[in-house]
Amino acid sequence: MSDYKIEKNIEVKTIKPKYPFREMKVGDSFLFPLAKLPAASTAAYDFGKRNDMKFTCCKVSETQGRIWKIK
Repeated sequence: MSDYKIEKNIEVKTIKPKYPFREMKVGDSFLFPLAKLPAASTAAYDFGKRNDMKFTCCKVSETQGRIWKIK
């Protein structure tokens, strides 16, 4: 017997994605705070690897970075 109680009719909470990778088409891009560059580039790489897509990112100003969908 399990130590967990089964519950029914509990609403599933949806999680809003942090980055819009799924909605992007090749050539689309978005800006993000430059302080988030390591996390954003890792997220883009991981998402692309899991979904057969490719992204590239770079610093575009002193405060912002940009991610492009390239495949």
